[in-house]
Amino acid sequence: MGVGKDTIVEEWREKLHGVGFLACDEFDMEVLSILENGYAHGSELAKHAQALDEVADRARLDAVFSEAWKLFHDRIDGTAEDLMHAFVNAVNVAATVISPLNLNSTVKLLRELGFDDEADAVIERYVELNADRPGLFRIDESPWSRDVDDERLKKRFAEVLTEEDGVLDLASTATLLMEEKEWSDRMAESLLKASADDFVALFREHQGDTLRMLVDHLYRAAHMRGAETQSIAETVTAALDQISKESKLNEIRVRRWRK
Repeated sequence: MGVGKDTIVEEWREKLHGVGFLACDEFDMEVLSILENGYAHGSELAKHAQALDEVADRARLDAVFSEAWKLFHDRIDGTAEDLMHAFVNAVNVAATVISPLNLNSTVKLLRELGFDDEADAVIERYVELNADRPGLFRIDESPWSRDVDDERLKKRFAEVLTEEDGVLDLASTATLLMEEKEWSDRMAESLLKASADDFVALFREHQGDTLRMLVDHLYRAAHMRGAETQSIAETVTAALDQISKESKLNEIRVRRWRK
């Protein structure tokens, strides 16, 4: 009496379970297909192998960064210098899996410990190692944008996006402000670079229904990021002062705008 197919399958199942093989994924199915067909041409084995490698490598890199933070959270020995070196090494090794939010936390702790130079260097290294992922630096479009609050980090990310997307001109920024559809690093950069003369010219272009609205939105923009954008208000005020000095009429107009 021969051995049935079900019996063979069950025996193999027991053997595989015995060595810890409990599940079959796409990689395993490709291996099986190659064994059955006797050739690998046209197989997606390499693609699936690469995907598995990426998952495994990400787990390894995540562990490197997590271990650095454990030195802070889970221990009471070691020195601030030890922790600083651990963070610097973690970013050098694992920058590609560290989120901007987690980088922000790392940088802030380094600054709190007195390592401002190292914090700045960590930001630069992060930018360098993620240079091929510009979307990573669009923190204004992320759900945790308000939680990324290190000023140097935000400024550096804004510079990366400006290099990537180009400078946004002041007129376009003004339009976006009044549409109230977005607030971005490029808009902030455009407003921060504008001079009082630039704003005077902008106000002349927007004479009519949008003028008062534009002035209001510019002052609001100055408060979007606290100290980082406060100088926008100072420049807008300088522009209005310039306009008010043109005539008694404009002096009265500007004074009423400010009420």
